[in-house]
Amino acid sequence: MLRHILLGVGITLIVVALVLMGVNVAQPSFDNSKNRINNKRQTIIKEARKLGMAFPGENYQSGISLEQNIDLEKVISSLAKEKSKQSNSVKDHLREIIINIPQGMNGRQVAGLLVSKGLLKNKTKFIKTLNKFNIENKIMAGRYTFSSQASFIEILLVLIAPKEDIK
Repeated sequence: MLRHILLGVGITLIVVALVLMGVNVAQPSFDNSKNRINNKRQTIIKEARKLGMAFPGENYQSGISLEQNIDLEKVISSLAKEKSKQSNSVKDHLREIIINIPQGMNGRQVAGLLVSKGLLKNKTKFIKTLNKFNIENKIMAGRYTFSSQASFIEILLVLIAPKEDIK
């Protein structure tokens, strides 16, 4: 009897499988769902492009042009301008600024003098540094020569150093 039941169940399973294969009622195949996802993705991308979206790197090759219209006169004039700018920057770098500090001038007055000569940009920073290290009255009187590119610390050290140490 068990044998007849198992045989009936087996035959029933086979018949049901054949019917489902014939009708194609089974779950959708993997390829079919993959195609639907791809189609949806392509549709979304098309709509995004219509609205102005650009994807990174897609216009890279179209933006590169190996051929350029170059005017020789423009190139020569731009090179001349660049050369003059470089020579001006070298001249500015090598320019020296001479400062005379008379006897009895305090730190605040020296800071104003340095700002007026273009050596310092921030007068209050210089004054605060003088006060912090208690050297406002230690600035030595005399004639000093500085490079236009001298740093804040260089200027401060030269101004408070004794004259015989400076060369």
